Amino acid sequence: MRLRKIINKIHLVLGLASGIVVFIVSITGCLYVFQKEIQDLTQSYRFVEISDNEFLLPSELKAAVEAETNGKFVSTIYYHEKNRSAIAILSNKDPFYYEAVFINPYTAEILSINDLTKDFFVVVQNLHTRLLLPAEIGEAIVGYSTLIFFLMMLSGIYLWWPRKRNAYKQRFSLRWNANLKRRNYDLHNVLGFYMTWIAIFIVFTGLMWSFKWISDPVYSLVTGGKEIVEYYVPNSDTTNVIVKNELSNEDIVWKKVMSEEKDVIHSGVFFPNPQKPESPIMIYTNPSNDTYYQREFKYFNQYTLEELPANHYWADYDKVNIGDMIERLLYDIHVGAILGLPGKILAFGGSLIAASLPITGFLIWRGKRKK
Repeated sequence: MRLRKIINKIHLVLGLASGIVVFIVSITGCLYVFQKEIQDLTQSYRFVEISDNEFLLPSELKAAVEAETNGKFVSTIYYHEKNRSAIAILSNKDPFYYEAVFINPYTAEILSINDLTKDFFVVVQNLHTRLLLPAEIGEAIVGYSTLIFFLMMLSGIYLWWPRKRNAYKQRFSLRWNANLKRRNYDLHNVLGFYMTWIAIFIVFTGLMWSFKWISDPVYSLVTGGKEIVEYYVPNSDTTNVIVKNELSNEDIVWKKVMSEEKDVIHSGVFFPNPQKPESPIMIYTNPSNDTYYQREFKYFNQYTLEELPANHYWADYDKVNIGDMIERLLYDIHVGAILGLPGKILAFGGSLIAASLPITGFLIWRGKRKK
């Protein structure tokens, strides 16, 4: 059997095996790319009137939310731009984050309480990452289906490549005046070719998340043999006595970090979990409104307020190596945000075409079966 026929057979079998999952992952990826823009258009409570006053302190927003929600534990307070509401994340005993409270950061007025288990984009994200299945099962299915799709893109390029010089022109354009069967074939072949050069970045970043046997060698290769330090949260020393101050400890460290960091647009305060005495106070900062690769996490002993050292790739942006930077960039590349709006449009278009390929491919296979 000739090599082309073998690769065509492999391409067919892999497509039939992974088609449904590829369609679901791709179409949900399309929706998620413009999550922020859609939410801003449809959820007015995300915005507030800008005030000359400073933002209220984390403990003040926390107290207002807990009073409104009958004492539910506020695990995190997120601050955003001056014209946006703050967000308080409520946690239950697991802790599983399941509610988001939008609150005016100047007045502590409660604007909306959202059940995250029913939020549209949370459902879309869970479909995208684990098909709404238990994490161990769903993430494995999505990961291996993504790997199959990556191999299909490589085999698809080989099958697309013209065997004769005069066939190049027809490989780059759709023939809309052809019959339905031929148009479907062109949609699969031509759009698949263009999609590959976009989707290969989306797919590979997904594989980096899914498989350590891919991400670890990449990290080692670009850093000259170093091993990645996985994300971790350093612990507070529970033998210390808690410091009593006029302000809450969370307020003190948040104000400290805000005074030291420059151009912070987003910040967050993660309160110590009362069920875990060793948990620290965690402060999150990000100087960007649209990307995440510059964000930092700082940790403080909740008893002494001493800063706890951490050397993972989310700790100190100024000290990351090229491998750490790749890890930081994965999400922004995956959703196209690294190139701004044009990048998101490319990611949307690439994902939409990727979602169409299992359909057009199935129709080609079914047509051949009938013939």
